[in-house]
This record gives sequence, C-alpha cells and structure tokens, in this order.
Amino acid sequence: MQLETELTEYDVQHDSTQNSPKEEIKQKPMNAGQKFKAILMIVFYLGTFFTFYGENIFFIGIYMLMLINNRKHLLGLVLTILALTLSIANIFVEYNLLGISQIVMSLDILTFPFSQRMIREIKLVLSEITNLAITMFFVLCVCAYSTTAYYDDSDDDEVAIFYGTFGRSVLTFVQALSLDDWGQIGRETDDLFGYFILCIYILLMTYFYLNIMMGILIETLQFEKKGNHLDDPFNYEINQQQILSELVKEQNLFDKCMIGNYYQYIVFIISFGGIFISILEHFDHGDSTIELAIELIDDGIYTIHFIILMFKKGPIYDLERKNKTMMFLHFIAGPLSLICSFIFLEIGCLLNLLKIATTPSVKGIFVGTIAMVPLLMPQFAELFGIIMFIASILTSNYYAYTGLKEQEYFSSFWGSFYTLVQIMTLDDWGNIVEPMYSKHGFILPYVVIPAYIFLSNFIILNTLIALSCEYFVEVKYYSIEKDQSGVRCSQFVGINELKNYCKQNQMHFQLPNVVVSQHDLLSSKIKSDTIIQIQYGNLQFTAQVIQQSDAL
Repeated sequence: MQLETELTEYDVQHDSTQNSPKEEIKQKPMNAGQKFKAILMIVFYLGTFFTFYGENIFFIGIYMLMLINNRKHLLGLVLTILALTLSIANIFVEYNLLGISQIVMSLDILTFPFSQRMIREIKLVLSEITNLAITMFFVLCVCAYSTTAYYDDSDDDEVAIFYGTFGRSVLTFVQALSLDDWGQIGRETDDLFGYFILCIYILLMTYFYLNIMMGILIETLQFEKKGNHLDDPFNYEINQQQILSELVKEQNLFDKCMIGNYYQYIVFIISFGGIFISILEHFDHGDSTIELAIELIDDGIYTIHFIILMFKKGPIYDLERKNKTMMFLHFIAGPLSLICSFIFLEIGCLLNLLKIATTPSVKGIFVGTIAMVPLLMPQFAELFGIIMFIASILTSNYYAYTGLKEQEYFSSFWGSFYTLVQIMTLDDWGNIVEPMYSKHGFILPYVVIPAYIFLSNFIILNTLIALSCEYFVEVKYYSIEKDQSGVRCSQFVGINELKNYCKQNQMHFQLPNVVVSQHDLLSSKIKSDTIIQIQYGNLQFTAQVIQQSDAL
C-alpha cells in the first residue's frame, strides 16, 4: 500500500496548550499557599540536619501544618498523611520511623512548580536519549561478555576481582565508564587484549557516546525553551518515526514479531533478561548445563528468524534485506552463534548478544557508528601516531638512562602506549610521572608530559569529539534515509522555506511514498481528499491525502 500526502495550508497554528517555562512562570506566580509551603519545607529541611530533644513533636507539628496547606493537592496530601502517620507511630514503637517519615515528606518538594518543570524536562530528554542509552548498555555488555570469556581460565586473583564473573565484569566497565582509576584495571591484566578493549571502550563510550548524549540534552532543552523543534537534528528522526507510526501501523501480528515493534520487545526481554540472570546467579560461563540449553534454544529460535527474513515476501522484509549490515548481524546472531555455541559457549553468547543491534532502537545508532569510522580514521591515526611515537621513545630510550626499568608504567612498548592513553584521559597522571621528578636533569617530566597532555587531551581529543558528533549526526541521518527511504516522512522545513520551494519549482510539495503491509486499518480510515492534522512540537500542520494506490 502506498500513501502520498501534500501540505495544503501553510499557516502555522500554535498549540495554546503548550507554553514555554517562562510563560508558565508569568502566568502562574507563586500564591500565598505556595509561599507558606516553601517556608515550611525550608524549616523541615533545616530540622532534619540536627538532632535535638523533642524532634518527633517538632516534625509532627510541621506535618500538621503541611496537612492543612496541602488539603487541595492530592499528591502532597497523600505524602503528608503518610509522613504524619509514621511520625505518630514512632512514639509507640521501638523502630526509628521518624527517619522514614522525613524521607517521605522530602518527596513533597516534587509538587512545587519548578520541580514539575524539571520533571517535564526529564521526561522530554529521556525520550530523546533512550536509544543511545540502550546502545551504550549493549556495548558495555559486549565488552563484559568478551572479558569474562577471555579471562575465564585465569588463575590470577587480581584479574578474577575484575573479570571473574559476568557481574564483576559489568561493574568493572561501569567503573571504567566513570574514568575512576580505569588505568589500574588494565594494568592488572598486563596483556594486549586487556589494554586494547579498555582503550577502545573508553574512547567510544566516554569521549563519543556520552558527549553525543550531552549534546542531545542541550539541544533538546534549548529547542524546548524556544518552542521550536524544526531545525533540531537530534529530534528529527525520532519525531518523524513517531508521526509516521500514528499514520501507518502494521496490523499483522506475525510481521510485528518478526521485524516490527514486538520483535524489539522480544529481543530486549530475552537478551537483557539473560544478562540480569547472569549477574544475579553469577554464572561461570561454560560450566552450567542450564545456561547451555537456554543459549541453544535462543540461538535456534533466532536462526529460524533469520531464515524467515531471507525468504519471506513483503515490502518490510525487502527493505530489511537491502540493509546488508543488518542482515550480516542477523546471520551472526543466529546461525553463526548456534554453531559456535556447540564449540565454545562463550563465543556463542557473545555473538548472540549482537541481535540487540538489529532492533529499531539501536539499529540507526549502530549503523551510524560503523559508517562514521572511515571518516575519522585520519584523526585517529594522527592521535595514536603521536602516542605510539612517544611510547616507543619512552620504552627504548628514557628508562634505559634513568634506571627505572622496573617501573610498571613504561616497562614495555604496549605498557607505555596504555599509560599514555591513561594520561591523555587525565586519570591519575600525577602519580604516574611522580617517580620521574626524582631524576634531575631530564626534560621529560617538566616539558614533554605537560606538552603531551595539552596536545592530546585539550586539542586533538576535543577536536575529535567535535568532529565525531558532527559526523555521527550526518551519517545517522543519511544511513537511515538510505536504508528506510520507503518508510519515513520527509523532513519538516520552515513555512517560508516551503512556500519559496513550491513557488520556485511551480509544483506541489509532496511527501515521499509510505510503504506499509497489506490489510492495514488505514485503508478504511484514510481516503483521498481526507484532511489530517500533524502535530510537531507545539506546531500543527494541516495536510490532505491526494493519492492512494490501487492496493487499498
């Protein structure tokens, strides 16, 4: 089924139900009740800081006043009644219920207008960063699976602390994500694999994905404050897909489970459910018969899913087969994972986890990340070339003269490389170079290391971050447009731009074809010349259906 629409009205209708934060502040000034409530909350918080005689009676009095003030607000009234009940019960029981009542009462701050605005902003940004957060958790789990499998046979107690079980590996990479003494983690393993996976993980997660997430948060809040999302590159794809999903919905349950929204839910439940079970049960991979059986069943089901994708007829399946990267991931997570599970369970678990990258939420970010790599290779080559050059000098020359050959940071070439990456992230670099200061007459600790930090961290790395964010948005946009050009709306442009475009080209502006499955409910709802409303942020557009295919 194909559906085409064209915009017929160019007047923008502002939605009066949505106001900016500034307008809300002007329209709803703080009244006397809110002022009195604010004073009570200040007194309440001050009282929680101190321990004094009769504090239980003091807080009961505060709660009584709050109860009177909150009588017209349901949430505040419920919280106050619960806190008051706990504080009164504290007089008659041995348990310290006063602290619990203070925790409950402190939640009443969420009923203030500024808290409500903050909650709305949090909801707004959460919807924008959900896909990126899922992708980051996916990368973390892949790294945790890899290190757990690789160090499974290690007898080193220090390595077992970090990678002994999958749960420990997850905590280790969460620690590394916060850059908390991450250099020492890799130094305990003292091998190339440990150095490599931590360096890649730090660069990808901390200096790429987290910075993109920060950019999304800033852009989203800025455009929400302005009340205009038309030029927001981060919101573009998500909003288009949301609008399209309201117009086009697959009604075939089988298709939903194979490639639609249900497929994503099924993959998340199976994959993340298995991950949390591994953390809670502390599975030692390869030693559990139950885990092997579950993995083989999972791989078998996904292998059948891959076969269906290869041979099932339909427009949505044709679009998926055109995406070679996604089909390759389907193959890895299905048939290849099944074969590897019989040979070595750890590799099968790792390959099976890649099916998360084929879900709609992760697909665009994952493909955009892969496509971004060739664009950034010159910058990466320059950065790592500098690190390798300095590392080779440190390893072969400097410590041969200073007599610090036993020093763990620069004892080998790859050890020096890893240490310089650690210094680049400013992780404990003062303690690393401290032994050098005892050797007078050498220029390295006073000139070379500070110059290296300035060059690598403040210039090259931040330039790399800026370029990565720019390339990622563009690659993600064009990758999705290329792979899903038949199932997405065109970009919304400004009204004046739309008028000029139509006038210059002497034609009606048309949205691209929308391809959906047959037997769709839209066939009975949307007919030619039907007027529909498209809401985008706080703007509304009027559109008219002008053409439908004979399949309707």
